[in-house]
Amino acid sequence: MTKITNVSNGPRGIHTEDGMVVLAPGESQDLKLSKAEVESAKEGDWFHVGDLPKPKAEAAADTKALQAALKAAEDATTAAQGERDAEKARADAAEAKVAELTAALDAATKPKG
Repeated sequence: MTKITNVSNGPRGIHTEDGMVVLAPGESQDLKLSKAEVESAKEGDWFHVGDLPKPKAEAAADTKALQAALKAAEDATTAAQGERDAEKARADAAEAKVAELTAALDAATKPKG
């Protein structure tokens, strides 16, 4: 199925595998077309093949939503990085304490003499 939109000012017919279909101005339909008919529709000025571009206002709203989602993802990444750094610092401190206690234990249990 191919999405076809009549972008002309009047009704236009297009040959589908099931017969002629007439589209009103601005009307879109998913139609079963031969490869030749798809190419003909692409080359002409009466039809648009595929999805129409979004209006600028809608595209701008999509852009703003995507920018907000990107900012949220970047903020989450920054927060996670801070948490990871804090956890690493705690782990390093615990490792140093274990080394200190191990050395103290070794010194305390080493035979004297």
